[in-house]
Amino acid sequence: MEYTILKEDSTLKIKGLVQKYMAEGWMPQGGVAVTRYSNLMTYFHQAMTRTTEVDIAINEDK
Repeated sequence: MEYTILKEDSTLKIKGLVQKYMAEGWMPQGGVAVTRYSNLMTYFHQAMTRTTEVDIAINEDK
């Protein structure tokens, strides 16, 4: 299993990035997290996972 966290500074950008990753086989894991820093910057984070060839092979052996 692969895992990554996407980060953007607007809802429009994170939506576009999530859609791009989903087209490449990634799936959102949980909801979007929002972080606001003291300099008034806001970031949107989305965890993403995808199954790898190794995961498929392991499950086929069971």
